[in-house]
Amino acid sequence: MRQVSLTSVANVARTPFATVVTAHPVEAAAAQHGEKMREAARLAALHIGALDGDQAAAQERAAAAERVAAELAALSEQAACIVCFDDSPAHEGVFCSGERPHFLCRECFDGHVAAQSDVDVGEASQRGGRVHCACRPEHAGGCAAEPFADVVIAQHVSAETFAAYLGAKQAVLEARLTLEINRDWEQRLQVMQERAADQRRARRKFIVDKILTSTCPRCGQAWVDFTGCCALTCSHCHCGFCAFCLADCGGNAHAHVAHCAWGGQGVHMRIQDWAAARNRHRVHLLRQYLAKLDPTAKAHALEDCRQDLDDLKINVAELR
Repeated sequence: MRQVSLTSVANVARTPFATVVTAHPVEAAAAQHGEKMREAARLAALHIGALDGDQAAAQERAAAAERVAAELAALSEQAACIVCFDDSPAHEGVFCSGERPHFLCRECFDGHVAAQSDVDVGEASQRGGRVHCACRPEHAGGCAAEPFADVVIAQHVSAETFAAYLGAKQAVLEARLTLEINRDWEQRLQVMQERAADQRRARRKFIVDKILTSTCPRCGQAWVDFTGCCALTCSHCHCGFCAFCLADCGGNAHAHVAHCAWGGQGVHMRIQDWAAARNRHRVHLLRQYLAKLDPTAKAHALEDCRQDLDDLKINVAELR
C-alpha cells in the first residue's frame, strides 16, 4: 500500500484551494479535474479537520487520509475508449459489466446509444430494445456483458438521446404486444376454423348417413337395391319397412307400401321408377333439414354434398 503523509493531508485540510494546486501532486490532480475534485477535497478537509484535535486517534486519521487519497486517485484515473481510442476520465464514461469491461467515453457512449435507438424495430426487438456493449457482436470481440441499465444510460447521455432510447424501447414493446395479439388472434381463428370444419363434416355425415343412404329404420343396416316387391324385410333384424319412405312397418310392410304417399304405384315397381320415388323422398327430407340452417351453413352443406347428390342424380338447384 502506498504511504500517505499525514502532514500532506492536514495541509489539504487547512490550505486554501488555490494554494493547494501547486503544493502537492494530489492537490494538482484535484485542480485538473475541476469541481468534482474540489468537492472531494472540501469533504476531505472537513473530515480530517474533525479528527485533528484528538492525538489518540492517529490510526483513524491515517485511515481517513488513505480513503481521501484513494477517492482523489479514482477521480484522476484515465481509461481508453474502445471507439475513439482517446483517454478520458474513467468516472465520466461507462464500463460494461463483462469479465473484461470495455470503456466508452461519454461522447462515444451517447453516440452508441443513439445509433442503437435509430434502427429498424425488428432489429431492436432482437435485443429487447436494450443497449449492449459496443463489443457485443461476435466480430468485435463477442462481449457477453448484460445490457446497460436505464439509469446508467440516463446519467451518461443527452436528454435528446435518452428520449430516443425510450422511444425505441416503446416501439419494441408495442411491436411485441402487436405480435402477441396477432398470434393470439391467429390461434383463436385457427380454433374457430377447425370448429367450423368439424361442423361442416358433421353436417355432411348426417346428410349422407341419415338422408341419402338407404338404411333399415330399425337397425341402421344400409342397403343398395332390391328386386320385385317394395315391401322390404331387413336381412339383419327382420324389420319390415317401406322401400320409398323407409317407415318401420313392424313385421310386414305390404299394407303401408300399397298406399305410401311416396310410391303410389302398388307394391311392385321397376327399379328406375323406385329410384325416382326414393329421390323425391330424399329431397323432401333435405329441404326440411336445410331449412334449419343459416344461409352460410346451408351453402356449405350443399357444396360439401354436391358429389353425393350428383351420384344420386339429385339436382342441387332444386335445393337452393
